[in-house]
Amino acid sequence: MKFSIEDAQAYYSELSGKSARHRCRMCGVFLNWVYKHCKVEKVQPFKLIEYRKVAHPIRDSWSSDEIRRIVETAPDKDMRMLWALMAYAGLRINEATNLTDGNIRDNAIFIIGKGDKSAVLPIGKRLADEMNLHGPLGDGLHISKQRSIRSLCRVCKKLHIDGWASNHKFRHSFATNLAAHGCPVPIAMRLMRHSSSAMTLDVYTHVLQRDLVEWIDC
Repeated sequence: MKFSIEDAQAYYSELSGKSARHRCRMCGVFLNWVYKHCKVEKVQPFKLIEYRKVAHPIRDSWSSDEIRRIVETAPDKDMRMLWALMAYAGLRINEATNLTDGNIRDNAIFIIGKGDKSAVLPIGKRLADEMNLHGPLGDGLHISKQRSIRSLCRVCKKLHIDGWASNHKFRHSFATNLAAHGCPVPIAMRLMRHSSSAMTLDVYTHVLQRDLVEWIDC
């Protein structure tokens, strides 16, 4: 039995949602395994599919004032410290929860982040104030992602802050507020620890799109 491009395209056409392309790619991986172990003629129809273009929604972000209110309304000091690390240093949640006193010296955070890449991040005044309020981090905050997001959703509801709420939104808002305040792209790229300038520019494009509406009627 031969599996053709028409068969692959028909299978893809019946799928919907964000996982459609991923599922087709997994089918291609499986076919490669079959070709290798069964020693049959290699034909890879899933590489020839015309995939639908998916529009990526522009996520909203929290303003500096909203972030301050959220952090100050945290249910306990450890949660407040966790949110402050994400909000004021742009840390990912796993980086923030695993941060220890050994990672902090000379008014900077020494961290090994995504892809085992090391970085040194300066500690700004807002984060320094939160660290002084919290006290030593010890061996980490030990707060799960699920517990943080549940608390975050409750706090946002209490403060009447609408929109999607997630742990990653702290980091996204950190980047967006850098762009909104005119931070140069190379500096923002270093602070965000992006692997390419394109990732940083993507955030700046979102901010620019918002500014276009404000400037159109000047």
